[in-house]
Amino acid sequence: MNSELMQNNSFVKIAANSPLPILWTLPNSDIIFANSAACIHFGYSMEELLTLTVDKLYNNFSKSEISKEFIILKDKQLTRFETVHLKSDGTHIHVESVNHYVTVEDVEFCVSYIFDITEKKHKDLLIQEKTEELQKMNSNLELIISERTKELEDKIIELKETQKKLKASEQIFASAFNTSQDSINLNRLKDGKFISINEGFTRILGYTEDDVINKSSLELNIWKNQEDREMLIEGLNKNGFYRNLEADFVHKDGYTLQGLMSASIQEVDGEIVILSVSKDITKLKTLENELKNLNKNLLQKVKYEVSLRQKQEGLLYEQRKFADMGKMINAIAHQWRQPLNSINLVAQAMHDVHEGEDYGISFEELSNQHCQLIDYMSNTIDDFRNFFSPNKSKTSFSIIKELAITLDLIKAQFKSENITIETHCNCSDSEKACFEMNNRHVCDKNKDTLIGYPGELRQVFLNLISNAKDAINQSQINENNSERKLDINVTITSSDIVIDIHNQGMPIPDDVIDKIFDPYFTTKKEGKGTGIGLYMSRMIIEEHMKGKISCHNTNNGVCFTISLPLSK
Repeated sequence: MNSELMQNNSFVKIAANSPLPILWTLPNSDIIFANSAACIHFGYSMEELLTLTVDKLYNNFSKSEISKEFIILKDKQLTRFETVHLKSDGTHIHVESVNHYVTVEDVEFCVSYIFDITEKKHKDLLIQEKTEELQKMNSNLELIISERTKELEDKIIELKETQKKLKASEQIFASAFNTSQDSINLNRLKDGKFISINEGFTRILGYTEDDVINKSSLELNIWKNQEDREMLIEGLNKNGFYRNLEADFVHKDGYTLQGLMSASIQEVDGEIVILSVSKDITKLKTLENELKNLNKNLLQKVKYEVSLRQKQEGLLYEQRKFADMGKMINAIAHQWRQPLNSINLVAQAMHDVHEGEDYGISFEELSNQHCQLIDYMSNTIDDFRNFFSPNKSKTSFSIIKELAITLDLIKAQFKSENITIETHCNCSDSEKACFEMNNRHVCDKNKDTLIGYPGELRQVFLNLISNAKDAINQSQINENNSERKLDINVTITSSDIVIDIHNQGMPIPDDVIDKIFDPYFTTKKEGKGTGIGLYMSRMIIEEHMKGKISCHNTNNGVCFTISLPLSK
């Protein structure tokens, strides 16, 4: 191509200084022209860019594929597609490329106008991610999300179809200037008056060339807010360019539209001008506002559903508490049966001794025994009241002590049903147990301290131990197990406490073991279980105490494991 023509052609100069990235490339992928905007776009200097080939700038095109694309372009004269560009620092840019086949002085080459659509792609991705996120938040909202997403997708397709209507010229820059769907205009810098506009300007703002030539935007009252115009002028004076100014413009018919403008100061045929490119983003802004409103409404709906769930969980908790109280009352009945019988015998002996009979024991000693039995029963009531204390503030407590208190309350019931309870505390640095909790209720090494809710933890212990008793009794009914024993092991490590509650009852079927912590699911016979005990136990351990609870079958029964982080 004639280098003098490259230097003197006014449209070449406009292309060189256009804020829109422009490349001229040969069929063999060599780059013969790039403007400064293209250098900024790719992150190369002009010298570096002109030494590269097109395949080095595209993420998904080889030289052979580019040659094939050129053949297609030669046949169609104009092509457009979306692709990904590689910047010099290795980052990716999503773009839309509008390509023209041009022949000048028998030289065939492609003129590519590059539109950065990264932000649009990002917004599309955000819409998709937001939709997926909202779908996961609540299944009850899936229908609403689906309908709104479909509406948004239809509007996005509508916007894409509008963009596809962009018509580019078969000329190098003059045709692109005249046929661009975006508004392109040239204004003299010295007085701000229009010297040229394209069809896009007329389409967006309604003004023809006869309306605007040799008039300024002030005279036409195109700017809705003069502060936006002053911001543009300030940027041009300071940097020589201004990119992506969002402003409101007034159509010739008087209504307001939203635009995205980029402008730069150029020299055309010896005159300093302002080259401005503006896009109508009114529909896009409307779409963004609709999405914000959708998110706001969905968030309110989610908050409402969460509130309902919290209320439901509160009712479940109270329901479970009443069930546990029933178990405790049953345990107290077993605790009191023997003392009541003893009180009756002591009272009879006191009467006989008072009448003169010789029992080998004095009246005072019998009176002391009578008082001790009454104190024991009174202490049982105190233990029951403390067990269900509604204290919801976090306190420091010994997990072994809380487990021992629970066992003390129900041991009479287990003894009456001939079930043995064996308990051990194991430290990770010792081969033997520190002690058997049947004899002592503290940790020898003082390692079992937690910060949390002891009352809730006692309820978990009571639920798991009561379930274990039922499993052992059911196993004997089915003649699957002759040994009636419950093993409880506490293992203390440097980071957590692990409690294993192992009953030698019937195993849980494999097809339901993963569901036992679900609300209202129970393996017991109808009328024997509510299906909320294990669900509430999981909530207390995992949500209130930040621990873990699990269950697995063993060779001779079922083991529930609780893991709680130690207080630091």
